[in-house]
Amino acid sequence: MKKTIATLLLVLSPLLLAGCEDEQTTQESDQAAPSGTVKTEEIEPGAEATTETATKVEVREITMTAKKFEFTPDTITAKKGEKLRLEITATDVAHGFAISEFNINQPIDPGKTTIVEFIPDKAGEFDFSCSVFCGGGHGGMRGKLVVEE
Repeated sequence: MKKTIATLLLVLSPLLLAGCEDEQTTQESDQAAPSGTVKTEEIEPGAEATTETATKVEVREITMTAKKFEFTPDTITAKKGEKLRLEITATDVAHGFAISEFNINQPIDPGKTTIVEFIPDKAGEFDFSCSVFCGGGHGGMRGKLVVEE
């Protein structure tokens, strides 16, 4: 048993260390996030939501809820290049928020508010959906991001 655990630790050590390096790289890149990237943070309900980025660039904040089997609002209209800050609260079970065209896939824990910041850098209509299975109607939990020139 001890030999198995030791072998497992030897195999997993490089992976664990690589994960630490990736986190540091992610933290450094968050400080100067380029267009089309996502910066996320979790805040407790009622807590003030602030970030350094929000003070440097004008940000449009949108409050959303995720519950079986809908997002509210289910349509968001934005301008190309406008920085969006979605404050999404799951009111019942775990959900997710995903927009594949902008490489967004963020879990949303129940009872907590999750912040998703990004700059839509292309115009068009983009579907967003729940990316965490939340029950029988999960497949229909969708919305639309409309980005205008």
